[in-house]
Amino acid sequence: MKKYTEINENISLGGKASFDIFLNIISELKLLFIKYDYYNVGEYNYFFTTEKIKDNHFLIDILKRKRSLKYAYLTISEIKDMRLSFYFGVKKKTLFYGFYNEDTKYVYKVGSFYVTTTYLKKLKNYSLKNIKDVLMSCNLTKINKLHDIKKDFETFLDVIDIDVKIKDKFILSKQFTRDMFKTEDITEINMNYTLLVWSRKFKWFNSVYTFVNITNKYIYFYIKLKGKNLYD
Repeated sequence: MKKYTEINENISLGGKASFDIFLNIISELKLLFIKYDYYNVGEYNYFFTTEKIKDNHFLIDILKRKRSLKYAYLTISEIKDMRLSFYFGVKKKTLFYGFYNEDTKYVYKVGSFYVTTTYLKKLKNYSLKNIKDVLMSCNLTKINKLHDIKKDFETFLDVIDIDVKIKDKFILSKQFTRDMFKTEDITEINMNYTLLVWSRKFKWFNSVYTFVNITNKYIYFYIKLKGKNLYD
């Protein structure tokens, strides 16, 4: 899991209108958001960063003229010597945006506002070109449900600290090495039964499928949400 820290908590944040201007500036700089492991950053449902900002001082000059992005201007004036990119992320139904330090993995929030699935699907901007397919297929209700299940899945066979990965908007996985199990127990039926029995104690049990994939080195346990309409 990527590490991140949020700072600048005492600076008032911009809102929805400021985010539109924020995206337009990113477009003017001809930077694109990158589609990479966007499901698995802390508690964010979605998390995207852009290519590296080439000239922080040039960006300061632009932001200085944008009154609605005052807080972005004040923030980057303080961190202008860092290796930065732009970011935005969604937690539950709140979108946060700002700057991302590529070396320390810190995020510097400069704005936030309430969002819906419909809003994210309708976002249009050159900077979003590479992630448009993700936004068009997003579903905040589904991904929030997946995050709730993820917290429980982290306790499955928790003798070793192993991260749960969100594979897509329907599937969670947890990977173990084969040597953690007795050789005679390593069959697909036995492994899936172990996961199935564990899952029964949770409210979400009847709304998921469980399955297992066994390779020469690893055993992958999966939880998948049922039916595309279940959480729409």
